[in-house]
Amino acid sequence: MAAWPPIIALEQFIRSFETAAANHDYDNDPPDLMFVAEIQAASTPCSPETLLAKIWNECLGPKIIPFDPDARKELIEHGRCHPELKRHIEAWEEMKRTGSKWASPREQ
Repeated sequence: MAAWPPIIALEQFIRSFETAAANHDYDNDPPDLMFVAEIQAASTPCSPETLLAKIWNECLGPKIIPFDPDARKELIEHGRCHPELKRHIEAWEEMKRTGSKWASPREQ
């Protein structure tokens, strides 16, 4: 199997190529073949995958759950404004209170 050459950022490659061309410096050996490609993919919106995610986005927008405990509590309290999301939050809190493995941190 053939090894792929290392990949470098396009801007870095263009700068080094332009510098070499300006100095007429290709290690005294002009390249036989050279190509450059830039791929730009169209962005596609991520749609919620679950009913809970759909409700979350409806109520809170596409926000992540923050690591900061105070910010997390504030966001969860705001989520209680939506009846369906409130139901899920309360079920999660009950599972956490009873020590369910589904609401507790995973052991490493």
